[in-house]
Amino acid sequence: MRFAVLALLVCLRLAAQPPDYETLGAQAFHFGYPLLGMAAWRDGAWKAGATPNQFAHHRELLSAFASEAYPDMDTLASTAWVDLTAGPVALRVPAAGSRYLTLQFIDAWTETFAVLSGTEWQGKAVMLYLTPPGWSGAPPAGYRQVSCPTSLVAVWLRLFVAGDGDVPAVRALQDQFAFSSAPPPRPVPRGVLEALGELLASNPPPPELRAVFARMTPLGLEFQTGFDPHVLDAATREAVDAAIDRASRDVPPLPPHEPRRAVNGWEIYDAGSAGPASHDERIRRVREGAAAFAALPATEFVYAVGYADANGNLLQGDRRYTIAFDAGAAPPVDAFWSLSVYTDRGRTVFGARNSVQSLAPSLSPGEDGTVRITLAPWLPLAEQSNWLPLEPGEGVRLILRLYRPRQAVFDGSWNPPPIEPVP
Repeated sequence: MRFAVLALLVCLRLAAQPPDYETLGAQAFHFGYPLLGMAAWRDGAWKAGATPNQFAHHRELLSAFASEAYPDMDTLASTAWVDLTAGPVALRVPAAGSRYLTLQFIDAWTETFAVLSGTEWQGKAVMLYLTPPGWSGAPPAGYRQVSCPTSLVAVWLRLFVAGDGDVPAVRALQDQFAFSSAPPPRPVPRGVLEALGELLASNPPPPELRAVFARMTPLGLEFQTGFDPHVLDAATREAVDAAIDRASRDVPPLPPHEPRRAVNGWEIYDAGSAGPASHDERIRRVREGAAAFAALPATEFVYAVGYADANGNLLQGDRRYTIAFDAGAAPPVDAFWSLSVYTDRGRTVFGARNSVQSLAPSLSPGEDGTVRITLAPWLPLAEQSNWLPLEPGEGVRLILRLYRPRQAVFDGSWNPPPIEPVP
């Protein structure tokens, strides 16, 4: 009995203690950082001229003059920030036939919750119906529902492009993607607590974070109803804002992007994962931007970086090399693969083709079925269909991109072949 009374007194004393407002403010910033960051990326796109519920299209393959390092030369991407706070939104997807097409859907907490492929509807036209969290009902007849866990959704569209000559056809296809409505932009308000109050109501936190935000009630922050600015007096609000400011200068450092394995002068990487493994991973995704939060999951895309030849020497643009994919040993993929060449600063070689793709008719196997690719600073006339240029005086990096890789890529039973130096 005595111990029960003592325990009750301790509980009453703890309950009587005032909340640690500054700690709660710092926690609100830390755990709300991914949501705040995704909203900031969205608002930045709107300020740059993007329209809600409308794709912004990349219309050209990036050239040697592009500021982006290691540009993708396989697909043209389109991006849209979708607002579902007013209810469901339809998306018209045109017929793309056998062309590689992916639609990646990313929620407000950086999680890829769906990756849809054109092969799922046999390359035919389809109507998608994006629904917000908590929505109940049935989509219109003939529509395919995409249930979204948050009302703020980023959509990444990628379409295969077989070189510059194929760009006009891809542009024409891009123009046929359309959302059913385009509401006016609604940027989040200034102030972390105000922004979280507005965002949380329509963008529920992941289940593991809901108990965390439930503790924020003393701040006037309820993730289901929003933020009440009248709960905190002026002095307490000032202290909370100061704690949030300190927390904003103490964001965890980015963990390094580690390869799956290193073999034959290559390092093999997952582009991304569907769901972040930890809250720090959510923070990393937002800090790095689209390169991280919009990276395709490994089930859709894996890449390998080639940096050294079969003798262990770093690749150089003055040398000549060959890469041979033996018959039956081509990269195991369900979509396609490509090999692109860059300088070690991530630049393409000016005025030359910098990539070969398994879907391109110009990639020519030998009589025995082997696909042999030559890397050299000059054009070998006998091998021009499979030649990639190098930049003399520069280091070299190769990127082997694998779209929809098979299990052999993941378990290591297949690896990229060695890069053989040619005397």
